[in-house]
Amino acid sequence: IDQEGGVEAVLNGLRNNPNLDGFALQALEFLEQIAKGGYPIEKLIQNGGVEAVIATMRANPDNEDIQAQGLATLKQLMNASGDAENAAVATELVRVGGPQLMVQALKKHKNNDAVVKNGVGAISRFIRNEKNGKAHIANSDGVNASVDAIFTQQQLEMLGKSRLSHNPEYTRDVRALLSDLIP
Repeated sequence: IDQEGGVEAVLNGLRNNPNLDGFALQALEFLEQIAKGGYPIEKLIQNGGVEAVIATMRANPDNEDIQAQGLATLKQLMNASGDAENAAVATELVRVGGPQLMVQALKKHKNNDAVVKNGVGAISRFIRNEKNGKAHIANSDGVNASVDAIFTQQQLEMLGKSRLSHNPEYTRDVRALLSDLIP
């Protein structure tokens, strides 16, 4: 795909049309999958992959599917490779305003289990991979947003509208995030 220019075409498409109906969601899913498949994360950063994800999320603040998939993609990008690559993604997120956007997604879509699951995971990985990650999240009101989103999901579960607590990855991410954020 890369040799034929497919990855660059997807990234260009996201940069030029971040809210093109249907394309943006599929492009974000594609980026998550190639990160899972071992595509070089450094190459994605150099080609503007992180910036394209953030631009797409920024262009679609009301679209829960885009927000959830954007957070899932960022989470995977910070979990796909070695420590240096994960830190490079986190550093790029700081450069393009990613911490604030991740927190905004949690605040706005705290009732959506996919946004909360992926948001908690992305923020947790960001804090672990960026030396000042906790401060970036705290300065964006991320402590309150995270606790509120987690609590909202617990309330929804009591009403039978969420099952996130049954997801071991989510439970692990919640524990990691709360232990990082709350002294």
